[in-house]
Amino acid sequence: MRTLAAVALLGAAACTTPYQRMGFAGGYRDSLAAPGINRIEVRGNAFTSIEQLEAYFHRRASEICNGNKYDWRMDSGASNDPSTWTARQVGRSVQVTETPGFRKGWVTGLVACEDRGMTVATKATQVPSDKVQVIEVRSGRVAAVSADVAFSKVPSSSRFAFVTDGRVAAVTPEGHRVFVDVAKIEAAKTLGYRFLADSELENGVNENEAAATTGDNSPGANDTNR
Repeated sequence: MRTLAAVALLGAAACTTPYQRMGFAGGYRDSLAAPGINRIEVRGNAFTSIEQLEAYFHRRASEICNGNKYDWRMDSGASNDPSTWTARQVGRSVQVTETPGFRKGWVTGLVACEDRGMTVATKATQVPSDKVQVIEVRSGRVAAVSADVAFSKVPSSSRFAFVTDGRVAAVTPEGHRVFVDVAKIEAAKTLGYRFLADSELENGVNENEAAATTGDNSPGANDTNR
């Protein structure tokens, strides 16, 4: 019995979807979702686990980002193929049998590669001494305004926040509080990040959003590695 079980396991492993471009048996495909953002989709057959598909997702992400760090968001699940119905006549009656379809897994998500060159260039950008960078949190728009205007409008504002050392505070869809490099604002918006206004920074974000520490999960932030 052990021998038969081992043979069955080997047979199932041989039938799993390999790492390949999307085909009839599944695989991966990717496309550009927005500037600097790639969408990756991975599908497998009935013998391929979600964990294996997630491994394929990260393998493809690493290839796209040339081995550099990247930020990512991922969803996964499984769907059933349509059932097959078979009718068989037995005497004067007809027996109908349903064969459920195979359950196949899928993984889809977004990837933002960490661009070291862009991060360095942004931090090196000189802001005039009489100007201060601020962000309008709803639109993600960053502007350099006079210090007088900035310090009269931003403190305790629910609309604006200061840009500090080329970065802004944000909360990821998972509730992690992070800092985002201004060069990655568009990528962060596409990934669903919410930028924090000065009033939120003063009062603290809600307990669910403040569960994680700064630096985890942020495109362009230091030590980003998910």
